[in-house]
Amino acid sequence: MLDTYFFIPADKPKYFEKLESLDVDFIVFDLEDSVVDANKLLAFDYLVKQNVKSNQFVRIPLQGGNYTKEQINQIVEKFNGRLVIPKVDSKASIDLLKDIVGNRHLELIILLESPRGIINLNQILSSYCADIRAVGFGSHDFCAAVGMRHDMELLLYYKQQIILQVKAFEIEYLDGVDTQLNDFTNLKSEAKQAFDCGATGKFLIHPSQIDALKEVEYISDVELSRYEKVYNLIKGKELGEVQIINMDGVMYEKPHFPRIIKFIEKLNKGK
Repeated sequence: MLDTYFFIPADKPKYFEKLESLDVDFIVFDLEDSVVDANKLLAFDYLVKQNVKSNQFVRIPLQGGNYTKEQINQIVEKFNGRLVIPKVDSKASIDLLKDIVGNRHLELIILLESPRGIINLNQILSSYCADIRAVGFGSHDFCAAVGMRHDMELLLYYKQQIILQVKAFEIEYLDGVDTQLNDFTNLKSEAKQAFDCGATGKFLIHPSQIDALKEVEYISDVELSRYEKVYNLIKGKELGEVQIINMDGVMYEKPHFPRIIKFIEKLNKGK
């Protein structure tokens, strides 16, 4: 199943009070698209006063003149380097941040939102994979840039290109937001497809999407039963101790075990 990354507009402190009630894995305070320019500094002031937790990130625009180098450094320190960087289209996007923060520890989620970003992804990861936790796909902005319809099947090719590259660097892929808030059919289909392709998380923008995502059947009941049996055989053991397991006529080998362990442990955590 997918980790949940929930966006909160940073200029809405009334939402901050509800964070504890949100059943999500990660919070992303937004200083970019969901905050109008007139509120950028107000949102910044709210965040620097916030009691930040280890599962919280902040999306901050590096260009556009909204924030000074000193303010960016203040946010980096406040969130211990956990930043979501929008509109990354080349190595220069991260060069800019590194010039501002120096050798400070970073744990970045970079967002690809243009054709140029996907084309330059290998160069970005080759230079900065140690600073990058995950890569997310801003599919709506990407479609606008390409002039294409936002359609799950049309986007699959581009998602697979991103996933192939990030997995080569052992980095996570996070699937983009779904903007439909009255019908969650597409959200669930996107989540299932993303999981099958190797995604580890999905961005959400509305509380109702949290419950909808829990309804996604990522694997069948039959496969879940096999996963649970395999997990019970390998839990507590070093991965090298078990090489192959024949479970109900299906062979599971060492490379399968980390995915099974993560899936079952996350499932158990949610119970």
